[in-house]
Amino acid sequence: MQRLLTIFTGALIAVLSGVSLAAAAAGVTPVSLIGLLCGLLGVGLLLYLLIHAIRFVRDLRRVTQRLIDGKYDSGMAVGARRKDELNQLRKRVNRLVDRLRAYDELRARQVRSTQRAFETIMQNVKQPVLLADTQRETLDLNPAAADILKCAQPSVSLAALRKIAANREFFELLKKATETEKTAQHERVQLQLPAKETSETVGLNIIPVRVQEQELRAVIFVAGDAQAETASGSETETG
Repeated sequence: MQRLLTIFTGALIAVLSGVSLAAAAAGVTPVSLIGLLCGLLGVGLLLYLLIHAIRFVRDLRRVTQRLIDGKYDSGMAVGARRKDELNQLRKRVNRLVDRLRAYDELRARQVRSTQRAFETIMQNVKQPVLLADTQRETLDLNPAAADILKCAQPSVSLAALRKIAANREFFELLKKATETEKTAQHERVQLQLPAKETSETVGLNIIPVRVQEQELRAVIFVAGDAQAETASGSETETG
């Protein structure tokens, strides 16, 4: 803005000098010409600032929309020689975009690392494990868990499971785990998978999983054998 005022002041002095000479030669009142020219210069400067402000708002709207869409690959164009306030704002917006891009890349690395850890657990743990991923909205089963629940698929949709009345206790347990984020000692619930006519009784230990300070990512259920759980329960009741 200071640069614009300097240009305007210099132009005004030059115009006033020319007007004074022209007015003296033509016998026209200098005051009238000076007033007209000052008005024209004022309007021109206003239009110049207005055009730059409109361009700034247009570019800012474009950048913010891309940020909302999760795209951090571009910022605002910055004039190399301009030093006005709008150009400074463009630089600040670009710094904000750079920080958001760095944060997004860090978050993506954390997600990939967490996903690899989940895959390692599902592939190598011999105990029956069910992984309720709250972001992907899936319930993943390792081979031991799939064998207990007699499921041929390694993953089922949580939305499909919610539609089955027999799974009410399981989702109450999942809700409790995600809200309190505490590991329960042991719970026995009924779990019925889609396309199955009956439910299975499983004993579950719950392990909520959070990635640093982000929201809860998943809940790991370590399950016991359904038949063993049922037998154990029967012996307790008999005894």
